[in-house]
Amino acid sequence: MKQIAERAGVSRPLVSYALNGTGTISPTKRAEILQIAQELGYRPNSLARAIATGRNQVLGFIGHDEANAAEFQWRLLRGALEEAKLHGYLIKTLLTTDPELSAQFCLESRLAGLISVTASDPGFLELQRILREQKDALQTPLVLVENEEPVENAACVSTDYAAGIELVVRHLVELGHRRIAYISGGEKQFSAQNRRAHFVRIAQKWGVAPAPELLRDGLWWNRAHNVAVTRALLDLPQPPTAIVGAGDAIALCAIAVAQEKGWRVPQDLSVTGFADFQMAEFSSPALTTIAQPFEEIGALAVRCLLEYLESQDAFDAPTPAPPFRTQNTLQPLLVVRHSTAPPRV
Repeated sequence: MKQIAERAGVSRPLVSYALNGTGTISPTKRAEILQIAQELGYRPNSLARAIATGRNQVLGFIGHDEANAAEFQWRLLRGALEEAKLHGYLIKTLLTTDPELSAQFCLESRLAGLISVTASDPGFLELQRILREQKDALQTPLVLVENEEPVENAACVSTDYAAGIELVVRHLVELGHRRIAYISGGEKQFSAQNRRAHFVRIAQKWGVAPAPELLRDGLWWNRAHNVAVTRALLDLPQPPTAIVGAGDAIALCAIAVAQEKGWRVPQDLSVTGFADFQMAEFSSPALTTIAQPFEEIGALAVRCLLEYLESQDAFDAPTPAPPFRTQNTLQPLLVVRHSTAPPRV
């Protein structure tokens, strides 16, 4: 790598960025460095890198073991796997059901970094506690995906939820809705209440500030609870003309309750979701929802880790790299299907 840097007239960290496809570097300079590397017969030495840095080219992916999270996690993991492969890294999946075993694997395998889809799960918190007690694990960078709650010394990559909610509210307002209800993902969960606050703020901005009775706390995957919440909304003396669900499952519960009561969706009630899981397309009617870029989020999480690792390598051993606290959001898309229409006059 030193020879490549000297011939290209750049620093060794810049060469490392070019070879690993990370960092901020112009396409022209990257191509020049790659051409020089090829002429010099450069081949990356994974074993030498592991010895020099004290870590392997393996990343850990910490996920839930809940069946409800299967599609969400798989799409994140697929994006992460494809990006990691481009840079010569592997990904090992870990579950929080056995935090001691997962922590042991992290330490013994000298993982280069961790990606986690959960920050509040008790198993994850226990895994974090175990790792913090191990001196060698303190420098393992962590990226949280789709997590809105701040965590010390961790980067975050997530959907821009405020932008997604604005897309939904604007869509409903432009259709003519004024009495719009919102069902959150939970009363106590930070992310659920954060999104609810976004909805209230954005609805006020668009001139459709919700009355208190139109704001209800559901539960992400609890059908019975979400059914009861929706019934309470539809039984109001002045029911809403539209319901915004914090997630697709909540929205589909709302559609089912409305249809059971003899309401037509979307003629009598418009309903929107958030996520764009496969079930949204196959519901009846097909659900208007916000599409979250899960694959792109997984890929960006890997790039964040690799760029941070490269920045660590640019520092001398006695000098620690800067704290790992970047925040990244990706824009969602509004997918208009058949569950929204102008309100009945």
